[in-house]
Amino acid sequence: MVHTQVVDRIFTTIYGICLIDSYLAYKFEMEAIHNSPDDLKTYLGKLAYQLIHYNFLGQGMGMRNEHSDSQSGQV
Repeated sequence: MVHTQVVDRIFTTIYGICLIDSYLAYKFEMEAIHNSPDDLKTYLGKLAYQLIHYNFLGQGMGMRNEHSDSQSGQV
């Protein structure tokens, strides 16, 4: 009984983290591209597809900084 509760708690915690992170990614992207007409469900479908078919494993992670990118003229 205790084992099941621990597994349930771990599962729901990880599931909650995934939901919150995907929602925050959606909000970040919609603000970055000035409110695209994609709804959350469409965005999550595109995000899941990109995560499954990730073609950039060897390139590292390039984070964009809106302030420095807009000043330098680079994207």
